[in-house]
This record gives sequence, structure tokens and C-alpha cells, in this order.
Amino acid sequence: MEKKEGPMESVEVKKICFSILVYNESASLKSTITSALFTLDKKKLDYEFWVFDNNSNDNTEDIVKSINHKKLNYKKQIKNMGYAYNNFSAIKEPKADLYVIMDGDGQYDPEDIDKFINASKNNDLVIGIRKKRQDSFLRIFMSIFFNIIANFMIKSSIKDINCGYKILSKKLANSLNIKFYYNYINPEIYVFAKKNKFKIASIEINHFPRKYGQSYFNGYLNLIKNIFLMIKYLYDLRKIYVL
Repeated sequence: MEKKEGPMESVEVKKICFSILVYNESASLKSTITSALFTLDKKKLDYEFWVFDNNSNDNTEDIVKSINHKKLNYKKQIKNMGYAYNNFSAIKEPKADLYVIMDGDGQYDPEDIDKFINASKNNDLVIGIRKKRQDSFLRIFMSIFFNIIANFMIKSSIKDINCGYKILSKKLANSLNIKFYYNYINPEIYVFAKKNKFKIASIEINHFPRKYGQSYFNGYLNLIKNIFLMIKYLYDLRKIYVL
């Protein structure tokens, strides 16, 4: 767990917003949504539930609308705005005391919400660590590379800074603003939180193999392209936030 950084006010949790981020994940989407809703209901949490759709061109919208649950909300972006914008929408549009955000590719476990809630009692930002990561060699290599250069360029000690499962406090969510809309967002949330003395931690979580669809980061040419984008992104963060 990362060293705590700065003071944090004690806040009684009243409502949780659980958001799933999707883009063309129709093959696994229904099971991902229903599993998350079942988990939240079982734990008797006070919550609202959102699906933020980055303008999918498959039948994502039909699948979401076929699920009958009173707490299910759906937002489809007017065009493909990119991962960071869709993620930022999940932080800014709902109103809650805690913001849980999970990628909707079916690789994360809704049951881990207990770990996030417990860790959030003393932290404003908690990012997951995929300890037994179930991904291809290329994705794991890219993640290791990203974490190494993030450690060097933005002084991050988060072990899995680009993990697609996290929780933010209301105080951090309300004050957060981002300047960059790359295909990443966690590093900027991290440097914003660090710069503004919010408390930060990471926790180990479950990770499952991807059963359907393809990751954005597949392929060697795409790998090389994204390595350059990663370096530029982290350089820009370092320059803007003056870490």
C-alpha cells in the first residue's frame, strides 16, 4: 500500500456511485452489469448504478435497456470521446459520497467493492493492483513498462497505476479537473491528488481472463505507438503539475 499523503477529513458514507465504462463490450456486458447489481444489492449498500457508454456501435444500448433494475442509469456519449473523457464523466455526472469506477470488459470482480470501501475510509483515491493479472504478454509488458516510467516521471509508487478499477472520495471527485484526454486517466488523477495533498493508496484485487472482444492495446504496432503516447503523456503531466 502506498504511503499516505496529507490530511483527510472523516466523512460518513451515505451513497456510493458504481459506474461501469464500456465500449463495444456487448458479448460480456449483460453478465457484467447483472453481477455488479446483484453484488451491490446483496451487500445492502445505498448506491446508484451507471453505465457510461463511449458511443458503442454494437448492441450495447439494447442490452442495457433490456435489464430491468430501478437503480440502473445509462449514459451514451454523443460520439467516441475517448477513454479519459468517458471516465471523467463517471466522476463528474453522478452525485455520491464515493465513486467506484470499473472497466466493463468482464475482467474485474464486483465483490472487491468491500476492499475499496474499507480502504477509502482513510484515503481519497484507491487504485486496484491486478496481482495475478490474466492478460496477454503484450498487455502485461506494456503495463510493467508504464509503471516503471510513471515511477520515474511522475514519482508514482502505485504498482498498477493504469488499473481499470478504483474509488474516489466525494471531496476529490468534486475538486478534480483534468487537462489531458489520452487513452489514460489514472496517472493524472494520481498527480492531481498528490499535488493537492489527498490521501492515496492501492489494494490487491481479483482479475479474470478476457473472454470476449479485443483490448485497445493489442498488436505490436499498436504497442509501439502507445509506448510513445505513454511517454508523452507522462512528460506532459510532469511539466504541467511540476512534480
